[in-house]
Amino acid sequence: MLPRGMIPVVTGLALSSLAATFVTRVFSKMLFGVKPDAPGTFIAIAVAFLTVALVGCFIPARRAAKVDPLIAMRTE
Repeated sequence: MLPRGMIPVVTGLALSSLAATFVTRVFSKMLFGVKPDAPGTFIAIAVAFLTVALVGCFIPARRAAKVDPLIAMRTE
């Protein structure tokens, strides 16, 4: 359950990081005092996003692991 939930998160994070690299170059020309090369900001946002996604995937996975498989199959 956990890898199944985290694969889209990691994929989205990789694609959005790539897009953000190009978009910050465009926006830096429109805003004054903004540096397009801010690896600390990108890393901090990625770590925060991964932490929230991991907790969001871990809690339901832990709850599902506590259910007896036989009982779960009967209710379906």
